[in-house]
Amino acid sequence: MKPTQYVRDVSARDLTDIHEGAGITLGHAGGRSGIRMSVEYEAVQLRASLYCLQIKKIKAQFYAEPTIHIANNFKRGSCEYNSVLKHEQQHVKILRRAHKSYISKYRTHLRKIAKKIPYFPPMEITEMQEYKAIAARHIDNGMSEYMAHIRDYVAERQKELDTPEEYRRVNERCRRWDKKLKDN
Repeated sequence: MKPTQYVRDVSARDLTDIHEGAGITLGHAGGRSGIRMSVEYEAVQLRASLYCLQIKKIKAQFYAEPTIHIANNFKRGSCEYNSVLKHEQQHVKILRRAHKSYISKYRTHLRKIAKKIPYFPPMEITEMQEYKAIAARHIDNGMSEYMAHIRDYVAERQKELDTPEEYRRVNERCRRWDKKLKDN
């Protein structure tokens, strides 16, 4: 999990155009997450031209790189900036909690997927790339399904935060929204 990156390069109008949400977008929390993976193989010679391909090691990293965008209409430290920041940090907190709680489950799932890799028959050296691709697809498909499950879980928690009541609280914290947004 990387530290949160803060971006302030666009106005509320631009954020609204990008996100096409209902109402004006003052900030947005997001970022990248996914899997980085490498697989090491070992080829053991059985007979003159036949080999046994084995997976020696699977190295996987479940990563998240959170980013918070805050409209550049608001000066850093202003009531409006702090109000938007506080809300967007709650979104990042949800992402961090999910990442932390799923990391051990992710390892367990990867082990389960690895145990179910199809058996490789003895092969010639020229066939190894084909079987490596089969193994990679098997791992990728199993982990992609799991990542979709995690993304759905995070999206559901994020949606629970983005309620009309929460937006009303954000709005009520400050009094000069109209003036700041007029300069948009």
